[in-house]
Amino acid sequence: MGDVLETRFELRASPREVWDVLTDFEAYPSWNPYVRAVAGELDEGASITLLVTPPDVDEFTVGLKVGKVEQARSIELFHESSSLDIALRRAVIEVEPTDEGTSVLVFRREMELGDRPGPVLGDRGEVALEMLATALEARVRQLR
Repeated sequence: MGDVLETRFELRASPREVWDVLTDFEAYPSWNPYVRAVAGELDEGASITLLVTPPDVDEFTVGLKVGKVEQARSIELFHESSSLDIALRRAVIEVEPTDEGTSVLVFRREMELGDRPGPVLGDRGEVALEMLATALEARVRQLR
């Protein structure tokens, strides 16, 4: 196992609202600051391809294999391929309920960091995840 990075964001949205936005791949281009397109289905064993456009890095694709999916709770993804050398090996996205009826969005990434920083790691990766969580919360508000 490689290095495990975990990032948590408290969102003013119910777990169901967060899950609905997270799993509506067709709508990603309208709210997600980095993912411009998603092809594939969120079914265990299925493949998903993301078209990613982060700032200061050329657009690239990432191929993921869907692992375990717990409806309204978590998604496990395994890195299959990329047009860019990235260190991601496995990711788990979790939506945790709070006692207040809001959510904690958890991004857990297993990385093979080695000697390379990778294009979406470190501070840039954390900033990207923060922007994604903020955009997701804004999307929930827009849909209310």
